[in-house]
This record gives sequence, C-alpha cells and structure tokens, in this order.
Amino acid sequence: MKQFILLLITVSTLFSDAKLSPNIIQGRLNILNGYATECVMHKFYSNTGWTQIEGEVGRNGIDGLYYKKKNVIIGEVLVAESKWNTARLGRSGENKYLKQMSQ
Repeated sequence: MKQFILLLITVSTLFSDAKLSPNIIQGRLNILNGYATECVMHKFYSNTGWTQIEGEVGRNGIDGLYYKKKNVIIGEVLVAESKWNTARLGRSGENKYLKQMSQ
C-alpha cells in the first residue's frame, strides 16, 4: 500500500509542469514504470511467503530485500531487482565494472 501511495504522489509531481519536452516526459515515465514494477514485485513476493526488509538506497539501490524464517531463524534471503519492458541489468562501481546482481 505504501508503494501505491508513493506511485500516486509521483504521478502528480512528475507531470505537474505543462511545458515538458518529449525526452523529459519519457524519462519521467521510465521512473513511474520503475515504481510500478517494484510494486508488482513486492506484491508477488509478499504473497508467496517472503517478508520485505524496508528501505532502499536511493532510486538506484536494491529494489527488494526479502527473507523467510524457519521457526524463529532466518532461513532464506532474497535480493531482488525489478525490470520492465526491455530494461537490462546495469553496471556500477569504479569504471562501471560491476554488473547488477553479480557476485
């Protein structure tokens, strides 16, 4: 629910300026689609027994960090990256050497 409210706020603020160029509109739509994809991902994992650890490091951080407990001990951990349409895993770190989701 929190993600959905953030999505609604984002829609209203991203498109509040009437004089937007097509490039700016596309960039803002990409941000909006990213938020929507994360909402779908979160709903899926929540409905399949995973518990989300709240928080994200900036807009380009880990999209989802989840765990499952066995008895009272964390038994599984899941790091998730959501993508939509033709989006690909990015690179980060010094000289963009590290690929997202790599070891």
